[in-house]
Amino acid sequence: MEQLPKVIVSSVIRSAHQGESHGGVYIVDLQAGQFTQVIDWNDPSISWEGRGLDRGLRGIAIHDDAIYMAASDEIFAYDRQFNLLASFRNPYLKHCHEIFVSNGILYLASTGFDSILLFDLRSTSFIRGYCFRYASAQDKYLFGQFDPCASAGPVPGDSV
Repeated sequence: MEQLPKVIVSSVIRSAHQGESHGGVYIVDLQAGQFTQVIDWNDPSISWEGRGLDRGLRGIAIHDDAIYMAASDEIFAYDRQFNLLASFRNPYLKHCHEIFVSNGILYLASTGFDSILLFDLRSTSFIRGYCFRYASAQDKYLFGQFDPCASAGPVPGDSV
C-alpha cells in the first residue's frame, strides 16, 4: 500500500469576530488521519472590512529550510518547526493569496494591484513586478513591468 504524505494546510474562518482565532496552519498526516495545529492566526491588526481581505494565511511555499506564507500584504518566513524567521512587506503587495517558488524566486500574486511580484529569496528583496490590467476605456488588457521598490508602480486596482 502506498504511504500517504504529511502536508501543510491553512484555514480561514470567515465567521470569526475580532479577538477570536480566524484560522491557522496545520500539519496533516494523511496516513494516520491526524492533524496538529502549528500556528493560530489571531492578529488584532488585520482589516475586518469586507469578505476575507486580510484574514488568514493563504499561500504556502517551501524553499530550502524555510516555509513561506502569504498574509494579504506581508510574507512570513518560518523554519521547519514554525518559528518565525522574518517577514517582508512591499507597498505593491496587497490581497496576496497565491505564492510559488522557482529557482530561488518567490512569485506573489497581488490581486490588490493586478500584479505579480518577484521576491529574491537569496537577497531577501523585491526585484520586479508585472501588472496585468483590463483598461475598459480602451477595451483591452494592458501588461507592463515595474520596479516594486520605486514609487512609480501601478495604482491599486483589482480588474482581472
